[in-house]
Amino acid sequence: MDLLSLARIEAETETEITITNALGQHIKTLTLNAQNNFKANVSIQTKGLYFLKTKSLTEKLIIE
Repeated sequence: MDLLSLARIEAETETEITITNALGQHIKTLTLNAQNNFKANVSIQTKGLYFLKTKSLTEKLIIE
């Protein structure tokens, strides 16, 4: 099975990002901080609808 790589996620301050699928199931939690230069790469194997959530924002992500 091929990995579907997503664009790099970046932040200006320390941020925790939770990724869930359309059923609300937890997929992954990322912490962006000084140790990782406020950046992370995300790979998801399964096509579908995902949500990236922070304390103040929710973004929809569709993997086709």
